[in-house]
Amino acid sequence: MRSIVLAMSIALAATAFPAPASARDREFVPASAWQVARAPEYCRLVRAFAEGDEVVTFYLTQFQPGSSISALLVGEPFRRIRTDEKVRLQFSPVYEEFERSYDVVTVGDNVPGFMFTSLPTGPVTMMTEEEAEAALAEARNRPLAFPAYDVEEVDGVESLSIRWRGSEKIVLPMEYLKDAVGLLNRCTRELVDSWGFDLEAHQLLTRRVELSNPGDIGRNIDYPVNPMRRGYESTVRFRTIVAADGSIEDCIVQAETIPKDFGAEVCRAVREKAEFLPALDRTGTPIRSYYTTLVRFQLP
Repeated sequence: MRSIVLAMSIALAATAFPAPASARDREFVPASAWQVARAPEYCRLVRAFAEGDEVVTFYLTQFQPGSSISALLVGEPFRRIRTDEKVRLQFSPVYEEFERSYDVVTVGDNVPGFMFTSLPTGPVTMMTEEEAEAALAEARNRPLAFPAYDVEEVDGVESLSIRWRGSEKIVLPMEYLKDAVGLLNRCTRELVDSWGFDLEAHQLLTRRVELSNPGDIGRNIDYPVNPMRRGYESTVRFRTIVAADGSIEDCIVQAETIPKDFGAEVCRAVREKAEFLPALDRTGTPIRSYYTTLVRFQLP
């Protein structure tokens, strides 16, 4: 049985596990400065770290302005990590250690790594039902400012540690992370401009593009036959260009963990079935804008 999920968030687990008695901290040092690069569909922040001959590379990627940042760690130390486990991370000294699910990937010349669909910092604080309703009512009564990742979330972070069951703890220094994420925010603003949208109008919207029938999209997506036979899973990020009248101008695959078949299937379903409410500017006038999200293809 195949599973296709139109995803908006990831749950955090609270179960802890002890570090093995023989574990030691592996202290990596920076092997490069923070570097920001802009591709046609995303902005990426990269830094490499080294311990002897081993290198770990940390990637932070944004596919649109906002609070969601995809995190990827790549390097030989992650060769033994398993898909059925979870890792424990800590952004010290600001956040406590917490457990996280991940996707195992290979990059370049079969270099192992694991990816998170959003930048983790710590456990989610749950609101009460009354607090959630109050926050929603307040949000409805104010214009939507141009989204950006809140750099204060990483203010004071000095290191990132990673461990999983039976592993040594890997420690990466994170100095200047706040400044680097600020550069990533600036890059994503330029990204919207490069897509040909009215950047000034997007500074203050009264409504962003809304997908009104996500269930119809999920039901209309078929798991590609060849990848399913070979046991492939995938996560596809896509961007839909939505005209001022709510019609679909285009669907663009921004990234996919397995190329070709999955992304094409997602955009076919979006073009055939998706229904959108257009974005509204500060005066309530519909404007041309975009909608991004991701779809997961999962096998039992």
